[in-house]
Amino acid sequence: MKLITFTHRGSTRIGVLVGDEVVDLQAAAPALPTEMVAFLAAGEPALETARVALAATDPRLSLADVHLESPILRPPKILAVGLNYADHVAESGLDTPKHPMIFNKQSTSAHPPYDPFHLPRASTALDYEGELAVVIGKRCRHVPRERTHEVIAGYTICGAFYSQGSAINIRSVDPVIKNCVFAYSASVTSGGAIRCKSASPMFQNCTFTGNSAPSGAVAYLVASSSPQFVNCMMAFSTVGEVIVCSDNLCLPTITCSNIYGCEDGDWIECIAAFADSLGNFSSDPMFCDTAAMDLHVEPGSPCAPANNTCGVQIGALEAGCP
Repeated sequence: MKLITFTHRGSTRIGVLVGDEVVDLQAAAPALPTEMVAFLAAGEPALETARVALAATDPRLSLADVHLESPILRPPKILAVGLNYADHVAESGLDTPKHPMIFNKQSTSAHPPYDPFHLPRASTALDYEGELAVVIGKRCRHVPRERTHEVIAGYTICGAFYSQGSAINIRSVDPVIKNCVFAYSASVTSGGAIRCKSASPMFQNCTFTGNSAPSGAVAYLVASSSPQFVNCMMAFSTVGEVIVCSDNLCLPTITCSNIYGCEDGDWIECIAAFADSLGNFSSDPMFCDTAAMDLHVEPGSPCAPANNTCGVQIGALEAGCP
């Protein structure tokens, strides 16, 4: 039995989906609650009444004439399990949890399946997952595994949307990104500034500073990603290695760049081979005024063209302080 919540002619109520028709339980069984939480709380008698109502040919509505809502408009609580799939654990670069990682989503995040959703203004790294949601229909606690079927009301498909936290999330494209500043971007998992999947972008004359993530403060690379960093500055990352490769098929290239002052190390892990070669170095970039977010560099900075072996401007902003 496919229970739904729908709106028809301004009235929101529950029903049963049968093919491309909706059995309107308010009309077929007026004694039943019209809201899903109350209906489930009424237990097996309410469910049996709904099953009997399915035998009626009237009143039924065409699915095309109703607006599907979230099955439960405002779930009392939404509990999710983080890192619940092996491939997601590998992609995130984290260890497999020894115990379930439980977190909550707000009840207001329940959303109709075909409605547009809000893209946070602060994020360009919106990601999605298809989830199996288990609907608990009875108040319970400490339920043993062999009795879980007694409290499960049913299942539904949940499309989970969330912000990775990375400044940019690059998948299967190879853009050239020039003269950009990535400052103080953070992720709770991986890729503080950048996440690359099956992508080989080029970053030229970019400044990365103050970024953080448990795995890859500046960049986290997945699925044979091979970005190039040319004339770039990566300084003062606060959490995580600068760049992390999820596997040995990810091959970043770094030339004429400065990596300095990163909390968990500078030229380490999959970028260690580039230290002190190809014009790369590790020196204080000498920002003009980080407190005021002035990320120009002082004239004596090693990132100024006259002060490095490549003879180029390193980073997004030229030398010279007010």
